[in-house]
Amino acid sequence: MSMKKMVAILLLFFTPQIAFCENRFGVFLQDMGNAMARYLLTGTQFENAVQKKEKKPSVIKLEISNSTKEFQEFGYLKISSPYDSKITLKNKTTNDLYKATIKKNQSQELKIKKGIYTASIEIEGRKKTQTISFLGNQGEFIIK
Repeated sequence: MSMKKMVAILLLFFTPQIAFCENRFGVFLQDMGNAMARYLLTGTQFENAVQKKEKKPSVIKLEISNSTKEFQEFGYLKISSPYDSKITLKNKTTNDLYKATIKKNQSQELKIKKGIYTASIEIEGRKKTQTISFLGNQGEFIIK
C-alpha cells in the first residue's frame, strides 16, 4: 500500500471524530502537514505536498540608452527638394517656428522638436500647406 493511500485512509477514519469531538480540525491538518514535511524525502510523491515559499515577481525596468532630455524631445529632419523652395514648419502644440531655404537638388538638415507640424511650402512663387508628423529621432521630407 502506498504512503498516499495510507494517509487518505487515516484521514477518512479520524478526521470526522477529531473535527466534531474537539473542534480542532484545522490544528489536526496542520500537524499532519508538519509530520509529512519531517519525513519528506526529495524525489518522493509527497514532495509537492509541502507548501513552498512564494517568490515575489521580479520587475524589469527598461531604460533608454541615452536618457538626456534633448535626445527624447528633439530629432533631425532632412528636407530636400528638386526645386528652389522655402519651407516654414509650425508646431501645432507649441507654435515653434522653423524656417529653411532649400536650393534646387540639395538638402538641408534641421534639428526640430518632435511633434506634428503644419508646413507652409513656397515653390517658385506657388504656396501650399501640408501636415507633417515628426515623432522619431530622424526623418526625411521631400518637397514635391
